[in-house]
Amino acid sequence: MWRAPESPRWLISKNRHDEALHILKQIRPAERAQKEYDDISTLIKIEAGNKYSAQSTFATIVKTPWILKILLVGITWAALQQTTGVNVIMYYGTEILSAAGFSERTSLICNVLNGVFSVGGMLIGVLFLVDRFKRKTIIIYGFAIMATLHLIIAAVDYTLVGDLKATAIWLLGALFVGVMQGSMGFITWVVLAELFPLKFRGLSMGISVFFMWIMNAVVSYLFPLLQAKLGLGPVFFIFAAINYLAILFVVFALPETSNKSLEQLEAELSANHEDKKSTRLTREVGYDR
Repeated sequence: MWRAPESPRWLISKNRHDEALHILKQIRPAERAQKEYDDISTLIKIEAGNKYSAQSTFATIVKTPWILKILLVGITWAALQQTTGVNVIMYYGTEILSAAGFSERTSLICNVLNGVFSVGGMLIGVLFLVDRFKRKTIIIYGFAIMATLHLIIAAVDYTLVGDLKATAIWLLGALFVGVMQGSMGFITWVVLAELFPLKFRGLSMGISVFFMWIMNAVVSYLFPLLQAKLGLGPVFFIFAAINYLAILFVVFALPETSNKSLEQLEAELSANHEDKKSTRLTREVGYDR
């Protein structure tokens, strides 16, 4: 943190323009850095002279339909991270493997090794994927692979027995954890940070993350009950169906945020909303300029 640069937006708001432009040029090509600097400066000037600039409240979000729509997208997006089933494997991995046929000691060791796959997947995603592919491309392929792995785990539960069954479930589960962390695991936070208008980002992210952990609690509570009643295979069929359905949400509802400045994304999202009242409020807040 000592070496981390200040936010260019914060520097510009404090009239430290040269420092802001210098930081932008360190992380952007010169031409793009200058354009982003100009966009940020313009937006800050608009908000500084706007009577609505202090109203970064939930009431303002509710009264502005296009911002409310983005919040609902963000809440759904955050909740979908938990319905992948990753924390079921992390929380209940030992019990799952013991029920599949491993000893308690072997199950514990294998569950710890899942953490290695988790770290490996995260490193691959951060170092090799995030700057090479669009956000939605990573997400869609991630959901598709995770759903397919869920289907295979369910099939293994029905078809194999003994140590072979337990070994297959562990390997598939570990691979699932790696894929999840290399796609949804890190990119959930990237998209949430990029999705919301700057003025409402803190409140909107807080609400979205709140619902993320509510969903975490729901899934964690329901899994052992469903497993006891239905068995492991049917539960993983359910996870597979949810992950496949999540692809539709990403395709049709989630905006693409890669290679766009916050200001550019705000302008696009507000311009796409056709409601007249929303257009008027957007103009008053200043996001149409």
